[in-house]
Amino acid sequence: MRKWTCSTLFALLLPVLMTASPGMAATFRVGDSVSVTSPAGNDIYIAGGKVVVEENIRGDAVIAGGNIIMRGDVQGDLLVAGGNMVFNGAVTDDARVAGGDITFTERVEGDLIVFGGNVTITRQASIGGDMVVAAGQAVLDGTVGGNLKFAGGNLDLNGEVRGNAIIYRSDSLTVNGSVGGTTIFSAGEVTLSDSASFGGDVMYWAGNAPVDFGRVDLSGKATEDPSLKSRMKWPSEPKIRRKAIPGLFGIWFLYTTLAGAIAVLILILLPKKLFSPAVESLRSSPLKNLGVGLLYFLVTPFLILFFIITILGIPVGLFLSFLFMVSILFSKSLSAVLLARWAERKKYRSWTRPTLFLVSVGFLLTIKVAAAIPIAGWIIVTLVVLTCIGALLSGALEGVR
Repeated sequence: MRKWTCSTLFALLLPVLMTASPGMAATFRVGDSVSVTSPAGNDIYIAGGKVVVEENIRGDAVIAGGNIIMRGDVQGDLLVAGGNMVFNGAVTDDARVAGGDITFTERVEGDLIVFGGNVTITRQASIGGDMVVAAGQAVLDGTVGGNLKFAGGNLDLNGEVRGNAIIYRSDSLTVNGSVGGTTIFSAGEVTLSDSASFGGDVMYWAGNAPVDFGRVDLSGKATEDPSLKSRMKWPSEPKIRRKAIPGLFGIWFLYTTLAGAIAVLILILLPKKLFSPAVESLRSSPLKNLGVGLLYFLVTPFLILFFIITILGIPVGLFLSFLFMVSILFSKSLSAVLLARWAERKKYRSWTRPTLFLVSVGFLLTIKVAAAIPIAGWIIVTLVVLTCIGALLSGALEGVR
């Protein structure tokens, strides 16, 4: 029974483990501070607190980090999630970025999808395809070769959009640049300068006052459409909300995965011996660990309450509350790392930390995808997490003994 249960857990997550094989043609870099100072001849995967890419990457780049600086070109797709990011190198394909402060100073030859707090496309930058932006503040000084879609707070359109532009309801819109095609916008405040230019029809709603198109270069017809006030609320209007759900889910999935990957990075930097008792417990007593994990999540809240109501035990209760919340928030990351360590033990190998990180993230992604599957997925993930947390607790108790 023990062998069958462990093998089942491994089989559930085997597909991702196989795709994350160490033999795949890719470069993996993990650390608190990662610098790429020599050209990468294939795809590259990087996770770190600070990431600096000085040289070109001849393949796709997948990067997660706190502060990210890209000075080299990416000759493929770019997928990045992090905090503060500056892209001074070109991207020859599509780019998908999510983070806090994001700046592009070079060209993206394909499409750009970006979600951030502050997004800046400088005058030197250009987007060859379409650009989709969701941001609190966005400044577009460069050129978009395709269409522009924006949703968020404030947009300053100072550059050129050669296709169509759709501005979902924003707090403010300032146009000093040009739109080659049709423009549709809904904004609380609208400012059009003398240099603004529209190559097609404009349909709009503005909350502050009627918009004066007399000073701008308008090739088509400007039509005020009050229905845009409600139709273009994003994502409050039902149809738009339904269309927005996949995108919003993608953002949530990306951010939670990034947080989980950072937790995984921290955990795999810990000494291997800390996980050895838990790995052994997971291998030898999975059903017992399932019970321990279930007991932990059922009993701990009552134990915390008991310490808090005894007054003198409040510090202990608060400390237990903190540990309990951490165990809940990072339960999937803890489980992913433990399963990776268990797989390492099962294969009788000693993996490098980059390989271990990749395998752990593979387990993490599979757990998260399974958690999105109603009923069956929820049951599987619950059993896996309870078993892994129980193994960690059993291993810790064994270490104390």
